Amino acid sequence: MNRLFLMLMVVLAGMLAACGGSRHAPVVENPYAESARSFAMVGVTAMRLERWDAAERSFERQLVAAQMADDIPAIVLAHYNLGMVRLAAGQRERGQRQLRRTLYLAQHNGFAVMAARARLALALDQARSGGAVPAISDIQADWPADVQLSAGRLALYRHDLDGARRAYGRALHQAGHDRGGVVLQAKAHLGLAMTAQAAGNTAECRGELQLTLKLCRKAGAPRVAADALMLLASVDGKMADRLDAAERALTIYRDLQDKGSQRRALTLLVSLTTGDGRAHWQKALDSLKANTSTPAGQDAP
Repeated sequence: MNRLFLMLMVVLAGMLAACGGSRHAPVVENPYAESARSFAMVGVTAMRLERWDAAERSFERQLVAAQMADDIPAIVLAHYNLGMVRLAAGQRERGQRQLRRTLYLAQHNGFAVMAARARLALALDQARSGGAVPAISDIQADWPADVQLSAGRLALYRHDLDGARRAYGRALHQAGHDRGGVVLQAKAHLGLAMTAQAAGNTAECRGELQLTLKLCRKAGAPRVAADALMLLASVDGKMADRLDAAERALTIYRDLQDKGSQRRALTLLVSLTTGDGRAHWQKALDSLKANTSTPAGQDAP
C-alpha cells in the first residue's frame, strides 16, 4: 500500500510539473511561429538548390504560419523571401509587389535592415531591367553581409568602384564561418573580382577569383563557382586556361538547368575559338537558341 501511495505521489508530482506546478515556468512555444521557422528553413534550402517552385511553396506556407502567429518580424521576412524567390523565378511583377509590401511593413514597424534589403532588391531589379539605377547611401557598416553584398552590386551598376570595394569589404567582415557565411565570403570575393576587372586590374581580378573558387569548393556553391569561372574565362590569360574555365562553367550551368547562362557560356566559347572548335560551339549555341527563349541567368554578386 505504501509503495502504491509513493507511485501515485510521483505521478501526481509529474502532472503538477507539466501543468506549471514546478518552480520553473514551462517553456511555451507558439506552434505557428515554429512552423514559420521550419517552412523558412525548407524554403532557403530549396532556394540554394535553385528549386524555385518548391521554395515559393515553402515561403507561402511560412507567410501563412507567421500570420497565424501574428509575428510581425516573421511576416516581414516571409514577404521578403517570397519577393526574392519570385524574382529569381522570373515572376517580376509578383516579386516586386511582394518586396514593396516588405518595404512598407518594415518601415512601418521600424525594421531598418529589412527595409534596406527590400529597397536594394527593388533597385537591383530595376538596374537589371535597364532602368535608372538609384543611389542608396544609408547602408550602415555593421549591417549583415547579405545587405553589404547587395550594396556592392548596386554600386557596381552605378560604376562606383570605391563604393563597391567598401561594401564587399564590409561583407567579408560581417560574414560568418559556417557554410552560409563561407558562401557569402565567396560572393564577396567574386564582387571584388568584378570590381578589379572594371578597374582594369587583371592580376587582382584573377587573385580574387582564385579565392572565390577555393571557398566555393569548401562550401559547395555551384552557381557562384560557375559565375567566377565565366569571369576567369573573360579576362586575359592563356587561351587553354580560358577555354577550360568556360567549359567548366558551361557544365555547371547545364547541371543547374539554366539555359540562359548556358547561352552566355556558349557565346563566350564561340568567341574564344576558331575553325572546327568554333563550329562545334556555334552548333550547340544555335541548337539551344532554337529550343528555348529563357533569359540570361541570375546576377553575379
